[in-house]
Amino acid sequence: MSGANVSYVLGFVYLLGSAVRLPRWLKAAAGVASLAGFVLLVRPEPSVLRAAVMGSIGVAAVLSGRRRASLSFLALAVLVLLVMDPWLAANYSFILSVLATLSLVLLGPACSRWLQRFLPVPLAHAVAMPTAAQVFCAPVIVQLQPELALYSIPANVAAGPVVPFITITGMVGTALLPLLPGPGTVVLHAAGWMTLWVAAVARWFSELPLAAVPWAGGPVGAAGAAAGGLALLWGIRRMAADSRSGTDRGTEAGPPETGTGRGHSGSGARGPILRLACGTAVPALLLGAVAGLVASLLVPGSPRQSWDVAACDVGQGDGVAVRTGERSAIVVDAGPETDMMGRCLDGLGVERIDVLVLTHMHLDHYGGIDGVLAGRQTERVLYSSAKEALPEAVHASLQAHGLAAERASAGLTGSSGAADWTVHWPAEDSAGLSENDSSLVVEIKLRVDTGGEVRMLLTGDLEQEQLPRLTRYLGPEFTVDVLKISHHGARNGGTALITDLQPAAALISVGAENDYGHPAAEILSALRAAGVQVLRTDQLGTVLLDADHGRLSVLTGR
Repeated sequence: MSGANVSYVLGFVYLLGSAVRLPRWLKAAAGVASLAGFVLLVRPEPSVLRAAVMGSIGVAAVLSGRRRASLSFLALAVLVLLVMDPWLAANYSFILSVLATLSLVLLGPACSRWLQRFLPVPLAHAVAMPTAAQVFCAPVIVQLQPELALYSIPANVAAGPVVPFITITGMVGTALLPLLPGPGTVVLHAAGWMTLWVAAVARWFSELPLAAVPWAGGPVGAAGAAAGGLALLWGIRRMAADSRSGTDRGTEAGPPETGTGRGHSGSGARGPILRLACGTAVPALLLGAVAGLVASLLVPGSPRQSWDVAACDVGQGDGVAVRTGERSAIVVDAGPETDMMGRCLDGLGVERIDVLVLTHMHLDHYGGIDGVLAGRQTERVLYSSAKEALPEAVHASLQAHGLAAERASAGLTGSSGAADWTVHWPAEDSAGLSENDSSLVVEIKLRVDTGGEVRMLLTGDLEQEQLPRLTRYLGPEFTVDVLKISHHGARNGGTALITDLQPAAALISVGAENDYGHPAAEILSALRAAGVQVLRTDQLGTVLLDADHGRLSVLTGR
């Protein structure tokens, strides 16, 4: 969406400047200023940077009178960005952004012309753009997530019409808010209501049968996705050709037509369309396939290759994995059911568990222990509980795998691969606590390539009554980058850690449409007030975080 949003912002400012009769240079200056504001607002992610640089080059082209050089603009934008930051070449969002833009430049117009044979012109344009982007990007997308989304094209067609209005009203509302809070709030609410339509479309299509079809990853997946894209284009062209031939047959008895109108002479028009397909679509699709192959072999970006932290979607429960090696991890809690956490770890490629931490003995934290241990080498098991004995299910599972559990308390430390961990709660003198308040609170420091570290605090189901004791133990200088919100965001988890620690991101492991009202409105309000990015498994599915190059990035959900 970044390229489209940039074009909407620039187009709106340029048309507004034309309406008030600004000179060309002043309209260009206003466009660049609005572009800078847009980048600051949405943050300079790779796709945004690419779109912003390309937009700036486009403004320069408008000033010089060269308006139809989109491919050259894209090439120059890519070169400029790669000179500034060569690491972008190994960034999936950057690769996908460039391929999507390339598809719109090379294939979008041709695809639209084919579709206009049997669709109204506006609908043909609306279908052609996401079709072109899907075809070019699919060989790379399957490296990130080995599946194909069957309904992405109609979903984009349904959601697309409101996107320009969301972009423009959002920017206008943001600009108005400091000066005129009342009108600014009204405009922002209008944008917000339109985003509900986009969310509703995404949710509806994602819940249809076969919304995501399993697909191979790696070179085979890339080649298969490229072949599927070629087949889709061939089908569209054949339908367009058949539609044109039908129109031609209907006018066979009449005199030969002249001019350039649609629906005349078959063979004369078919040649240019076929040459256009062969001259643009096929080479570009091959480029997409090559990009997918390169991504599968060289780019450290697929979830299995580059994830560092995973909050697994286990429904109403907890299950977190912190990567310690190529196929090893620290696992904190096991979710409520056997299959869910086990499947998540299988998908992440975890074959060895350096430390299994069971924060406390409630079923939504230990119920999936059999799935976690099955087929994996486990080195150490830590737990906490208000009771003396382990639940029978936990004891039996550990015994079946030849493991013994070690009761942990504050002060216990250890290292596993690139991760250092420390238990901060419960204190040794914590007798009489409830099961929730007996939860292990574990800090994990994950060392990254650049020499820095990412710090996480995992809090189990600790409730707010014990937070003053915990914060005194942690000390006033204690900070974290990621906070796992206690008790699935329940009200009794309190907000003290949110306000005291000011994390950059918060993980909430919670089941969709649960009966408990988790996460509570008070917790979400405190997170918003603190400016914390909220990552919820009920909304995103399994959340993967990447701490590579000193930056914490959300890779994907589901």
